[in-house]
Amino acid sequence: MSKKRSFPLVAVGLLAIILVVATGCSKEKKATDETVATVGDEKITKDELYEVLVQASGQEALASMIDKKVIELELKKENVTVSDKEVEAELTKYIESGGGEEAFKAALKQNGMTEKQFKENIVEFLSIQKALEPGKEITDKEIKTYFDENKETFQEEGKTEVKLEDHKEEIKQLLTDQKLQEQYAEWLEKAKAKYKIDNSLLTK
Repeated sequence: MSKKRSFPLVAVGLLAIILVVATGCSKEKKATDETVATVGDEKITKDELYEVLVQASGQEALASMIDKKVIELELKKENVTVSDKEVEAELTKYIESGGGEEAFKAALKQNGMTEKQFKENIVEFLSIQKALEPGKEITDKEIKTYFDENKETFQEEGKTEVKLEDHKEEIKQLLTDQKLQEQYAEWLEKAKAKYKIDNSLLTK
């Protein structure tokens, strides 16, 4: 069973393309008819690509951008800072839990993300952690309940007996992450309520 980081990261894949195109269009208006592909003699322009991407995932992308902007404003208000040492320590955890340096680099490449971008995600993750109220400690009862309800997921090939003690720390981390995610969702909703947010895509 693998541990999962549940906090929001900078969008990758299609969303990343949308952000790149949107940024390009806003900063360089004259380049919107730039050709991004050709089929025979026919051209596909950046404008056409942008329109398709917005129609396909524009609402989801914009919602993510709005959330990110709210987070930035709130963290700035609360004067939350993260040191380089903290970032490197968290990065090491990700690399070790993900199978090592080579596996980490392969995952970055697959998602079209650089290590610098990933570190920026870590800064956001750690900043939000600091902004949240400390959660209650996970109890042994909660750990046992989770283990009993999900025992089959801890079954290892060649072993007939699954012991709670062998997975106690893993379960504790998982439950801690879940509670942190719940806190984050509540914190974000309260933060968004402080701002007037106008989503023009909803009217189109």
